[in-house]
Amino acid sequence: MLSESAVAKSASAMEHAQAVANLDYLYQNATYGWAKEDRNSDTNIRAVHRLFAPMQTQNEDGIRVVKLTTKELGEKDGNRIYSVEAVKIEKECSTSIWVAANLKHDGLESISTPYAEHVESLAKAVQTYNDEPYPMRNEPEVMVHFQREMSLKLKNSRARSVWVDHSEDG
Repeated sequence: MLSESAVAKSASAMEHAQAVANLDYLYQNATYGWAKEDRNSDTNIRAVHRLFAPMQTQNEDGIRVVKLTTKELGEKDGNRIYSVEAVKIEKECSTSIWVAANLKHDGLESISTPYAEHVESLAKAVQTYNDEPYPMRNEPEVMVHFQREMSLKLKNSRARSVWVDHSEDG
């Protein structure tokens, strides 16, 4: 999670470190995106799961979408969070195109992925929040509104703890 290539996938090294440091909170508040096969067809990996969570940054950039990748392993090995990316969705980027690009990268079609709309809702909410002028974003009622709206939109799409082994071994 802290390799050079992992950090390079995030908007900045600082935001990547922030995401890693808050991994437990991000995972608990993540929206399930989709599952795919392991790119190397490793028989020890049942599936690779993508989850997405909002993260408030420590600078004027607002909120990032954090993409969590988990690997579902065999029963004896448990499951693992494999990578974390703090992603900046550019203002000019359509959220549906952003989701479609992520699906395509994973070799999936949005039509075959029932939870993709939840990821797009998250991305739209983050983008809308980030479009507010910076001083306005920091007003308590704006943040409360964002959090309330996110919890309503994503209420039924929370990641389930079965994807990560919380035992002391895992």
